[in-house]
Amino acid sequence: MADISQIRFRFLAARPGGPVAFEAHELDLPVPLSNPASSAEGAGPGFTYRTYLYAMRDFILRNMEPLTTVISTLGCPGPVEAVDIISEKHGSDYHPARIVVHTPPEARSFVLNVAVTRRGKERLQRDFDLMSRLGRKGRSDYLPEAYFFGEQTISDDPGECARLFMFLGQWFEKYHEFHPALDERTGIRKLLLWDLQKGYQFLSPDEEAGVFRQAAMILTLLYDTETFEEVFPWHHAAGDFVVSLTDGAVDVKLITIRQYVPRAVFQEDSPRNQLLALSLFFAGLTLRMRLDRLDGVGNIMWADDRCLDATIRGFFDGMQKKADSSARDKELTDAFQDKFGALSLQELAELFRVVVDSYDEASPDGPVIQENLVDHVIQVYARLEDFGAFRC
Repeated sequence: MADISQIRFRFLAARPGGPVAFEAHELDLPVPLSNPASSAEGAGPGFTYRTYLYAMRDFILRNMEPLTTVISTLGCPGPVEAVDIISEKHGSDYHPARIVVHTPPEARSFVLNVAVTRRGKERLQRDFDLMSRLGRKGRSDYLPEAYFFGEQTISDDPGECARLFMFLGQWFEKYHEFHPALDERTGIRKLLLWDLQKGYQFLSPDEEAGVFRQAAMILTLLYDTETFEEVFPWHHAAGDFVVSLTDGAVDVKLITIRQYVPRAVFQEDSPRNQLLALSLFFAGLTLRMRLDRLDGVGNIMWADDRCLDATIRGFFDGMQKKADSSARDKELTDAFQDKFGALSLQELAELFRVVVDSYDEASPDGPVIQENLVDHVIQVYARLEDFGAFRC
């Protein structure tokens, strides 16, 4: 292992066009502990960028041995000569930074997720555990690798100490958040890819469909048809999904998992209950996929019907992947297509009402869902006869 006292650290901030070094006065600015749409609790006065960045530096130095093991398994056996810590963004729960580890001639990027608030710490520990667990279940193609978790004590002044929770994970290079924004040239609301290097860019209709379809596929793949466990809650607005766009080809990853629990609970395991649980999952998926915030932090937006078509296709993509390796899931997929596709409009409305009634009444999504629910149910009903086509 390299002499850690010889490792050079640089503190940078993500900016359009690439990271830039913090200026001395910027290090004493307070770190925003929530996004503008959040009311998360603070961590107390004195939590500056200097505190934040130095805490990450100290965490890396304390964990140089596991870090060296990780980079070695990735094909970088050389000693660590330098580390760039790049402040990327700040949310209501996490404050992720990109960690670039230089082992000349190689350089590897990682994400260091940092939690400051009580709620953030609870979620970060759970997120790390779930990423590790689901990765072992064979879904690592769609999730980042979670490497190691730990705590770091910080001292803002001699009389106050605080603990930060952190975990090092895989960084998806050239993957970015996306959110609806108004295209002023056309007056149409579109998905905007937040690419800081190449510049923000609007997605084409086909690219938008690809984003929703792959996100729905990932969530469906992670849904457990035996235990009814699912990723929930999840939010576009929180940047849970990221997208890579190369020559029109879309690739989506899920980078955070807050909970993985069954939302449908039954006293017995039966084909009927399995089908009902899957139907409730599907209904919830079609609703939540249409929700985001304008520009990521503004008013809650409802996506148009193209999102619904892509979501249904993504659901069947995921179920087909399950069916390819499980006769049980193939039977369940066939039964879902037959039974769900035969529902009356009233039966479908009752199913969606069960889903909506299960949501937190205080959620800001509620009024938007209620405003669009009737039309959404009608739109789903109009597609029931074509369920077979969505499996192509």
